[in-house]
Formats: sequence, structure tokens, C-alpha cells
Amino acid sequence: MSLADKLTTPPITDKGPSCSISLILEHMTDEDVAAFDRAMADKRFTAVAITLALQSEGFAVKEQSVRRHRLGRCKCGDLA
Repeated sequence: MSLADKLTTPPITDKGPSCSISLILEHMTDEDVAAFDRAMADKRFTAVAITLALQSEGFAVKEQSVRRHRLGRCKCGDLA
């Protein structure tokens, strides 16, 4: 393979851990995932409100993670 071939397509790199929200979703029931998805799509639910709801259920999550996931700026957004 030539240098030109190697530099045509950037290598796939997996930087950092998975999105913390995606890890949380793995531990939710289908019903809770559906409710979470609806809340994330509904701008009446703030990132703070969603974070507090998740924390009240025992999930260790920060508001910034919820906000980043909602905006598609997390590792999940890289997969899209």
C-alpha cells in the first residue's frame, strides 16, 4: 500500500469511553428507554430535569452528559 493510499482515508479511532448515556440506556427497561427518548425529544424537558430524574433512579449521570447526548455531540453522535 502506498503512502497516498494510507493517507486517503483516515483511520478509525476509538477515543475515550462510550457515551455515559448509552451505557445507562443498557440498564433501562424498554418502557423507560421509550420515555427517556420522548423526554429528550421534547424541549419542555430541560437537561437538568432529565438528569434529576435519572439520578433519582440511581443513575450516576451529569447534566453535561445529557446535554451533549441530546445535541448529538457524544460518542453516539459519532456513530450516526
